[in-house]
Formats: sequence, structure tokens, C-alpha cells
Amino acid sequence: MTATMPLPGDAILYPAGPRSELTARIVAAGEELAGMGKGFEGYSHAAIMAQEQGWQWEAKFPLTGRYLIDTSRVYEVWRLGNPTPDQRLKALKWCRQNKNRLYDLLGVLTFGRLRMPGTFYCSEFACMAYAAAGLHPGDKIMSPNSLPEYPGAQMIYRYKPPRGRHV
Repeated sequence: MTATMPLPGDAILYPAGPRSELTARIVAAGEELAGMGKGFEGYSHAAIMAQEQGWQWEAKFPLTGRYLIDTSRVYEVWRLGNPTPDQRLKALKWCRQNKNRLYDLLGVLTFGRLRMPGTFYCSEFACMAYAAAGLHPGDKIMSPNSLPEYPGAQMIYRYKPPRGRHV
């Protein structure tokens, strides 16, 4: 891991675990059953770092949008390749244009076999934003575990919440 600072447009990946939202735990289990992921040893949620510090763009139940980064959980910031400032802006613009869309709960519950048109699940939202910027083909399996597998992807930051209270 390098000392590179996270920038708007970088991917945020949350490892699966007991603090994951229910839909994220379903994603992790479904990926393992479908042979696409590592279950609870992999990632269960993906988002994109927003321009405003402490915020991320994501698809989560019930709607896509800009939400606070979940600092109660461990998360990692990944950079896909070496995006230009213009590519970062294109990815963020796509996120803004696709906010308030329904979360694809049907797709998550059926492991992608049934889909609701015009909806997104978390990693699909992130991957399609990158596709709009030319950083992702947009046609591969879009799971949280697929993002680190892209050429040039590197983890640049890992956040771990503090334990207990500081007096």
C-alpha cells in the first residue's frame, strides 16, 4: 500500500462482516454461492468517494445517492488504474445523474437472475460510473470483489475504526 491520498472518484470497498447491512451480507453470501466471491472473507459493498470529504456515492436500500462514509466499519479505498481529473469528474457526474434510483433488491435476492429495470445494486452502480469515465468495460461481472481485480487497481488506504471510547 502506498502513501497516496484518496481522491474523489476512488472506489470504497467494505469487507463483509458482522457490521455489514443485511443486503451487504446477502451479497457476500450470494457471491460465494455463485462462485464469484469470497463470502465473508471478501468485500460486501462498493461505493465511490464523493467530492465532499466524508461522503460517498452508492447504491443501497432503498435508493442510490450520496451518503456518509460508514466509519463504524473497516473500509478500503482503491484506485482503478491512473484516472485523469476529467475521468474522475465523469464518474462523479454519472453518480449525480443516477441518484434517487431504486436499489435492485430483487437482483440481490436472486443473485442477479431477476432484475428490475432502471435499478442498481452497489457494485453495479460503482462499475457503471467507471464505465461512463472509460475506466471499466461495464460488461463484466460487477461484484464488490471484481473491482480490485481490474488491471492497475491498487489499495491506497485502509480505515479501521477506533476501538472503545477514549476518555
